Amino acid sequence: MALPLILLLAQPVGFSESRTVPYASGARLVSVRLPSATKVSVELWFDSRDLMDRPGANGWRHLLEHLTAAQAAGMEERLERRGYLLKATTYATAMRFSLEVPRSDVDMALGVMRMIVQPLKLTPERVAQEKKILEHEWATAGSSEDALAAAVMTLTKGQRMVPAGNLDGIKAIDAPLMTEFQRHQFSAKRTLLLLMGDVDHAFSELVAGPFFSNWKYGNPATPFAFPTGAVETQSSAFGGRAVALSLPTESSTSLWVHQYTGGSLAEHIPGAFYRQSTGKDEVVMSLWAPGSSLKDALARVSVADYFGSWPGTLARWQKPTQEMLAFNEGLRQSGGAGVPLDQMVKSASQATAADFEQALAAWKSAPTIGGAR
Repeated sequence: MALPLILLLAQPVGFSESRTVPYASGARLVSVRLPSATKVSVELWFDSRDLMDRPGANGWRHLLEHLTAAQAAGMEERLERRGYLLKATTYATAMRFSLEVPRSDVDMALGVMRMIVQPLKLTPERVAQEKKILEHEWATAGSSEDALAAAVMTLTKGQRMVPAGNLDGIKAIDAPLMTEFQRHQFSAKRTLLLLMGDVDHAFSELVAGPFFSNWKYGNPATPFAFPTGAVETQSSAFGGRAVALSLPTESSTSLWVHQYTGGSLAEHIPGAFYRQSTGKDEVVMSLWAPGSSLKDALARVSVADYFGSWPGTLARWQKPTQEMLAFNEGLRQSGGAGVPLDQMVKSASQATAADFEQALAAWKSAPTIGGAR
């Protein structure tokens, strides 16, 4: 997931406290009060640590994301009229559906989430249609996503794959198997509802109770049975050039600075794209550009080129935004990367000008990954 520059320059917020409420089913509510926030982040997270992408099943959760998010299609016009955007994202270790709304529309947001997690009523034609949409999505993303996939496979020594998947990975799944896969992925014990923003804990518990009262999925007694003997055919060859970095998730200040720098470089270098994949222990970041001059372009960049007014930008960066806080806490609570909120705020406040200089130097010296020669 790339972190857009506009996100990092948004109005920062602080937090007061968080509370976790476990339910008998295994589901959890995490409530975080942000006193200065004007909206509420309503996020539904699913732990995927033992359903991660693997050879022969690469892209299954991405396909599930598309199929389930489409169940809220009837609400899209209503959401857009109010200026809300439903976001659905698949990470290496989790899935996430999120909306940011005023407190007065939290019930509506939860209604959208309930629509998303309804059991799928699939036909072979419906699955085939969504596979075609994914094929178009991959074709549109092009070499920048291929570069990230190659970087993840290389820098994690084949231990992790990009959840966006590929066509070879989803050929093995059909409608009945996807229905069973959804039952496992959306089981109660994997489910986390995060409410962060202008809400108190009593309000969060009040709205979360009905949300979880009629959950459609139990907790399967046996693990999901992935097919065996499949061979992954992901190629590391792609057009253009790419450089890649891998940082451990616990190095929070350094990690955020490298992410910010990578995203800013993509905006500064013509045609460049920044991509990242967040795993349990590391984040792999890649920067891709067409042609063969990426290294030359990086060599010519200085921090002043992309950082603008240094003191003001640094001060804004030192306070994480609401979306950053929500993403971090949701991923952490779902078993993925992330640090406690108080540590995240403290680490961000410790970022210095020297950290950005070091991050730029790391990108300039980063190894080239794959690519057509």
